Amino acid sequence: MYNPFIEIENNTINNCNSWFYTFGDDNSFMTNEYHPNLNHQYFSDGDFLITQVVANNFGCIDSLSIPIKITPIKTLYVPNSFTPDNDGINDFFFPKGLNITPFKLEVFNRWGIIIFTSIDIKNSWDGTYKGKGCISDVYIYKITYGSEEYSHIKTGNVTLIR
Repeated sequence: MYNPFIEIENNTINNCNSWFYTFGDDNSFMTNEYHPNLNHQYFSDGDFLITQVVANNFGCIDSLSIPIKITPIKTLYVPNSFTPDNDGINDFFFPKGLNITPFKLEVFNRWGIIIFTSIDIKNSWDGTYKGKGCISDVYIYKITYGSEEYSHIKTGNVTLIR
């Protein structure tokens, strides 16, 4: 998330006179004034525990903790064509991304045969299949990335131009 702000809704009753919050990232907030909502910004990804501790006029204390997970930004760019002619310009097909793990790329020909596969985003397809150059054509790709909990699938086509 870019600048992830978390809004905390304060559902305490009106006879509380102090509130203390910890956000799980070495930051805290204490007040003697009621705030119906409180915002906090996280500057890194990870698992955090937000805790609210309240006290009322009679000295009774209560607390509530809620775990949250801030996930890193995932971006993926996939080109729509490439020219594997060994001129050093656009010779390979490879997606580029940020925080794209785990990763799997499959490239299919028009008959649905997998002609390239990789589990490393840094590996690129050079436009060959079984050591021979593929013809100029439109090929289908399937990219699977992310955890089992947050899995993403991106499909599309790429044009090989000879």
